[in-house]
Amino acid sequence: MNIITKKINNKIIFYDNEIGINIEELFSSNAFHTEEKNNVEWINDNKWVKKHYFRKGMMTILNDWYIYSDLKNTRSYREFMILNYLHKYNFNTCKPLVGWVTYSGLLYKANLVTEAIPAITLCEFLAKISADNEDDSFLNKTISKYERPQLFKEIGVKVAQMHR
Repeated sequence: MNIITKKINNKIIFYDNEIGINIEELFSSNAFHTEEKNNVEWINDNKWVKKHYFRKGMMTILNDWYIYSDLKNTRSYREFMILNYLHKYNFNTCKPLVGWVTYSGLLYKANLVTEAIPAITLCEFLAKISADNEDDSFLNKTISKYERPQLFKEIGVKVAQMHR
């Protein structure tokens, strides 16, 4: 992996040099800009997903600010590295495009942009294949109730592979 980091004003951006997109030009033209009021937003005509990190739990008083950390310890950088690794090893996951942190004194905000992938949630998927009807056309094939145990096993194998 050839990860590029670059400081632009008070932001540090990072991306994989092999991506084939001029990230710096897009970043400078505000192609990734949103109001950062939502955790997840669709951008670039729904081709990309922008994740803005918010605090949860007792630390919600800080909203979307995190205590200063080295770039490699930020939430967006760590998630970028995991997704980049999984994508390069052909796991069915989204391709990370760019991440960045915005520093302000001892605090930072974090963002990550990935390619969008057509998907449904695991809960929706399990509800559809567990239904009594045989209409699983959203999968582009029919899955009989006899094939479902094997499908569950394959899901478990993939999850285990990702964790390893």
